[in-house]
Amino acid sequence: MAKMATIYMCEEQRIKRNAQDEGAIAVLLAQLEYEIAGHAFKLGMMIEHLEGAADKRQATARALLLICYIKRCCTLFFRKRETDTIPADELRRYIEELAEIAACAGVGAIVTGETGSDIDLRQAEALYSFMHNVMNWATLSEDVKMLVHLEAGSNGITLKILSNESADSFQIDENIMSEVALADGSYLVKDLDTGAGISLSFPVSASIANKDNIGECAFVGLERVTKLARLRTHEVLGERFTMLMRNLRYEDVHDYVALRNQSRGLIGGLQSA
Repeated sequence: MAKMATIYMCEEQRIKRNAQDEGAIAVLLAQLEYEIAGHAFKLGMMIEHLEGAADKRQATARALLLICYIKRCCTLFFRKRETDTIPADELRRYIEELAEIAACAGVGAIVTGETGSDIDLRQAEALYSFMHNVMNWATLSEDVKMLVHLEAGSNGITLKILSNESADSFQIDENIMSEVALADGSYLVKDLDTGAGISLSFPVSASIANKDNIGECAFVGLERVTKLARLRTHEVLGERFTMLMRNLRYEDVHDYVALRNQSRGLIGGLQSA
């Protein structure tokens, strides 16, 4: 009798824990949907109009950039639930990924940077969004060349860009500027004889300055839920984005009907999966 009671109690606890997990996962996925919904809608509109685009190479590259950007935003969303920092070389790899895609539109970008340092995750998000902002702008012009350098050290983190294109038409996203203001960052644009210099920098954040004193306990409670939510996101969004990117990037002749179908309701069903 006692054994049966123990089994019953264990099963009851398991059911309660699963219910709590599902509730926490739903909250996380709702937050994720809120953060990427605008980008997903924009992507859908870009693909809807791709067939009639005057410059299909440029339009395709911009759609690919946005897909890549949304995927990395999802990655960083979950990383923030696990840690406060990210290795600078990981951010550099994300930037190199954007540069590789922008090359599809004729943008030539060489990315360099120091590795070995950790940087604040919120700052990394702002720098990554800034780089997407810049690459998206660069695809609108012909034969743009850029030198991109990520410099992380004891004084903070700086992303420097030298371009052969005038920055007169470049506008930094207002959300990035809000983050710059909140984090006491610095955004500079300088006209040069042969183009422009653009930079975004942040000072050392509290999460980096006090890194040795930050324990892992704050993230332990979220670890299981975050892992489950990330897995569900990968199953629903990851596969859709991968298929969409593959079809856009590697198909010689696009099936525009299939692309439009794939792009509709991209984040639909994320919470019901």
